[in-house]
Amino acid sequence: TQPITESPAIIRNEHPDRAEVARRISESEEIAHVLRQSESVYGRTLKPAEMSSIIYIMDSLGLKASVTLMLVQYANAEGKLSTSFLESTAVRWANEGIASVSAAEKEMQAADIRRSAWKIVCRAMGIENRRPSKKEEEAATRWINEWAFSDKMLRRAYDECVDHSGKLSIPYINTILENWHKAGIDTPEKLEGAAVSTPTKTANPVKKKNPATSDNPSFDINLFEQM
Repeated sequence: TQPITESPAIIRNEHPDRAEVARRISESEEIAHVLRQSESVYGRTLKPAEMSSIIYIMDSLGLKASVTLMLVQYANAEGKLSTSFLESTAVRWANEGIASVSAAEKEMQAADIRRSAWKIVCRAMGIENRRPSKKEEEAATRWINEWAFSDKMLRRAYDECVDHSGKLSIPYINTILENWHKAGIDTPEKLEGAAVSTPTKTANPVKKKNPATSDNPSFDINLFEQM
């Protein structure tokens, strides 16, 4: 009997060079398929560094072909088809146990929900539909999917924020909406004439305003500015 020869081990944390990329494509139809499908997502021929990155994700990080393809689609939906984003997301998925198609689908659905929430906020507040920061995306998801605020209430919170701070501030708006949510105010009708108490007392006394004035915010501005 001839001695059994073992395949050379994949070196972890090391990207394959061009020769290794060519070898892996020739010996693995699965890798070749993933690269071909990825080119459809990119809309062009993959660069050597991109092919190396995808093979690294499959060989070194251990993502299955189906999950790797979903990762590429996820990155495309996020508008971040860079090798750094692909690899950092692949590492996160591996650490979080996102190793199956069903788990990847769940992650992609959650991302769709976050993107949709941000679009609703932009439309309601007249914000340019730019790419949000992570905190902005989290805030939008909370306002829409947890607190269930309508477009009208989002617009009222935006108007109150701009009227009293002079600019758009997502944390400021979050404070307004949080107070409304705690007070059970979820419609413009409930908001009219409602008295929303301030969370805590400020260190510096605040002068009382005439209750007849309509520009009183529904929370303590001085406290917010200190925060």
